[in-house]
Formats: sequence, structure tokens, C-alpha cells
Amino acid sequence: MKNRFAQVETGKLDIVCEATSITPEREQNVDFSTPYFTTGIQLLVREADRERLDPTKTSEAKLETIKESNITVGFLLGTTTDDQFRPIYPEAKWQVVGSRADGIRRLRAKEIDLIASDGILLLGELWKQQLDFKEFRLVPAQPLTFEDYGCILPKNSAQWGTLVNQTITSEENTQLWNKWFDPKTGRFPYQRFQTSVKP
Repeated sequence: MKNRFAQVETGKLDIVCEATSITPEREQNVDFSTPYFTTGIQLLVREADRERLDPTKTSEAKLETIKESNITVGFLLGTTTDDQFRPIYPEAKWQVVGSRADGIRRLRAKEIDLIASDGILLLGELWKQQLDFKEFRLVPAQPLTFEDYGCILPKNSAQWGTLVNQTITSEENTQLWNKWFDPKTGRFPYQRFQTSVKP
């Protein structure tokens, strides 16, 4: 949602619950609920490129040789990916994509080499488009960043925040979360979806 922070700050909305990373910068203007999900920046690549474009399987010397001519990264403006990931590949050719759906379309058409975004959102877009996950790979296996998602709340809304937090941590919500994600798989339980196929 565009302007989601401004809409909460100005009182137009009392809460926004979507894929929003909790950051110290954002906490200066709004409050956040208890985190309800953890993800991090990963790279969606074509399966054939999984070794070549996995930064954890590439030597430092090779990373230093990356030039604009041999790697093109799709990203969304105004995201934590924009702020935190771009410095890792400063010499890559960065191209703004209008949405993750647009990025996947361009990845399949070989117009870009990879899309950088939160891993769960990339997998979710593949699922939404009913694409075969085996065509793609999220690299590296463990995200490059650690990001908690929380609901955006107005500043100094303690009573409202308490109600929201009680809902997030309720037994009913915990059971629903465990139905979708296996907590035994660690901090990033959505990784098992990488082996899924078209629904």
C-alpha cells in the first residue's frame, strides 16, 4: 500500500498489517506490533543460474569482478531491499521493477538476472502466478538480512497496541501459523515451499 506510513501517522488509518519490516528509522514515526513473521532479503534466480548468482558460493574475487554488463538486478523502490541490499552489489546494473509480478515476468524473459526482495514475498508471487517453483531458486539458502514484519500502529497508542499484540500472540493465531509454517525448521520456515510445484 502506497503511503501506508503517512496514512497511519495522519490518523487516516488505525492499523496496517501487511509485509512491513520493522526498522529503527520507521519506529521514529510510527509504532509496530509484536513481530508476526520473519523473513529477509533473498535473490530469485532461474534454476540454471543458482550457483553463479549465489553470493555465498562465489569467491570475493569474483564478486569484485561483477560489472554492469554481466549482472542485472531487479528491485522495488522504497523497500528495505533498496536501502540494504544495493551496497552489496554496487557495480551491478540495477533496474526498477514495477512489482514482483513484473520482476518475475522479466526474469523469465531473461531481461534481468535476478530479483532481490524478501524471500517469502518472492515465493508468494510464484504461488500466486501458479508457476512451477522448480524453474527458480531462492539464493542464498539463508537470507542476507533478518527482517521482522509487524503491523504499523499510530505513535503512543499503548492500549490499541496491547489489543493488537494479544491478537497476534493468541492461541488461535499461533495454531493457524503452525498450520502453514513448521516452527521446527528455524527462523525462516517458508524455505520448504521452495520444493513445491505448481498447485
